[in-house]
Amino acid sequence: MKCTASSKETGNPCKANARPNGFCHFHDPDAAEALRETKRKGGQEKQRRYPQDAKVLPAMALTVALANGGPKAVLSVCEQIIKAIIEGELDYRTGGSVASLLNVCVSAMKMKETDSRLSELERKTRPLEGLTQEQLLQLVREGQRNGVAAAANTNGH
Repeated sequence: MKCTASSKETGNPCKANARPNGFCHFHDPDAAEALRETKRKGGQEKQRRYPQDAKVLPAMALTVALANGGPKAVLSVCEQIIKAIIEGELDYRTGGSVASLLNVCVSAMKMKETDSRLSELERKTRPLEGLTQEQLLQLVREGQRNGVAAAANTNGH
């Protein structure tokens, strides 16, 4: 048997199974006070469950400067998060959120490294701009000859 109550928002009948009095757990007028108390306690529990998150996270952020620390710093923070979750100092959901942000940091670090390498390549190849294909091939041939000669000189000494 289904609950005889209707949704306040839509007016549609409730689809939950009914108790012997014809109402589900959420619509039962006899259980309304107990339901309110349960919801109140649940809300309080969430609020005070991990108040130390606000203390643990800044300590982690201060311990490792991600902007300058690179991948080792990210790894260090991840280790701290795992330890704090295991020891009950940090809520796993907070830890998951921080881990997602660390993933963004890693991606940004990779982009920064790629941009730096690209800039260096562009700087090194700038003198080659405007050369014809034949001139570029000539430079490659000379470089290969010089490389072979340099290798021979190195092996000879």
